[in-house]
Amino acid sequence: MDINDISNFSLTLPYRTEFLSVVTTFVVEAGKALGANEKEGAQLRLAAEEVFTYIMEAFPVSEKGAIFHLRCEEGDGAIKFSFSNHGTPINARSTPEFTITDIDATLEGLGLSLAKQVTDSFECINCGSEGWLIVFSKQLSDFKPVLHRQDVQTEAGLDPELTSHMRIVRATNAHIPQMIDLVYRTYRYSYAKSYFYDQDSLQKALEEEKIVALLVENSEGNVVGNIAAFFDSPQLAEVGGIMIDPCYRSSMGMLLLIKESKRLFLGNTFKNIALYAKTVTTHTSSQQLMKLFKFTPMGLRLSVYNHAQFIGIDEERSHRESLVFAILTGNLTDRNIELQIPPEHKEISTMLFTNAGITAVLLSDELPATCSSQTSIISTPNEKALLMEIQVQEIGFDFAAVLKKETFNMQQNGFLTCILSIPTDNPLPVGVNEILKDNKYFFSGFQLTKDSKWVLVYTNLFHQRFQFGNVKLHDSIAQDLCNYMEEQYLSMY
Repeated sequence: MDINDISNFSLTLPYRTEFLSVVTTFVVEAGKALGANEKEGAQLRLAAEEVFTYIMEAFPVSEKGAIFHLRCEEGDGAIKFSFSNHGTPINARSTPEFTITDIDATLEGLGLSLAKQVTDSFECINCGSEGWLIVFSKQLSDFKPVLHRQDVQTEAGLDPELTSHMRIVRATNAHIPQMIDLVYRTYRYSYAKSYFYDQDSLQKALEEEKIVALLVENSEGNVVGNIAAFFDSPQLAEVGGIMIDPCYRSSMGMLLLIKESKRLFLGNTFKNIALYAKTVTTHTSSQQLMKLFKFTPMGLRLSVYNHAQFIGIDEERSHRESLVFAILTGNLTDRNIELQIPPEHKEISTMLFTNAGITAVLLSDELPATCSSQTSIISTPNEKALLMEIQVQEIGFDFAAVLKKETFNMQQNGFLTCILSIPTDNPLPVGVNEILKDNKYFFSGFQLTKDSKWVLVYTNLFHQRFQFGNVKLHDSIAQDLCNYMEEQYLSMY
């Protein structure tokens, strides 16, 4: 969703009558921002005052932890406000419509009647277990859209001279201020690499060559595009960080960046480095771009975080983001590998490696019954994303007990997703797939570790209502894997 086309803004407060002036001020000032004159501002104040007072008159004193939400939206020449009501249900109150001919019987409805008279639409909406909403809108005579106006200059409006003389350069310390500015123009504050917002951290990463970045400069020397390789280790790097200024999308700059980065990543400089990419599934643009580089899908990471904001790209974001894990096959095709995997997933695994052009010998040896080694794991929680990543360092005779305990702890702590990786260089416990299935983990493909070793990936979505239909995929192999994962997921319930 375009941040310049955000649909609403809101106020959140405890349900307390002391906040009446805060509520009315919010409504009036929002109205003024959208063009309300003095008379319209006074009418908005009256409506807000009467609605909030009505809500608080029947709000239980005991509900101290409840939160009041007031949302403002732009309409067609109008401003709209939605007041949450978690007090006594409106239908239970049976509030009468105020009439001058029967003041005593209808006095309770006076406030809402006044609000209706000074607004153009007014309704009470039953939201079931979420309470009620009281919604009113007001037409403004000099309406000035703020939320939906287009402040970003489109490429069609650019001077052709700005797009015809572009060049690709490798990032240096001198480019850092412009790189940080480009991140903001492209992602605002939702970019995954946090050090791209800090000059010192970005400078250190460039100097230590933990980042190799190519930049697009326009005719004025301004940075308008970026792609980078982020090194996890000397043997492994992630290709990504693709950013193009919203004004320059689909321009010559994007084409130049693709051409030069392909030359770099497929050349001798990176020939001994395993390269991978993680692309979003909210839209398929980045997936299509990675396919141009010859990246092939090897796994899916479902529901790993809330969405980043892609400025200028319209997208549906009512669900958490999932990622495609893909590798650059040209750097791995000459390597023969031998992997231990559960026999149940041999067919889908063969398909993935064959598609990637990698010769893989897939074995299903079992851990000896006499094995005395214990399971060793490393857990990496991301509490902001409610994501837990568990790396099994060594899988032992107690794997079932360790997995059950860790899974229970994650459920108790409110995690939404667990990505579990299991090494493939040693035999696996007898019935390992059933152990994983019993704990609601399902096979999700493969990925590489920092030392370029392959691991099995399993996912647990806990109590989520995950919709596989929301995962948008460009590559047919990725779609086949997604369908396979959905079958496993549904078979567990």
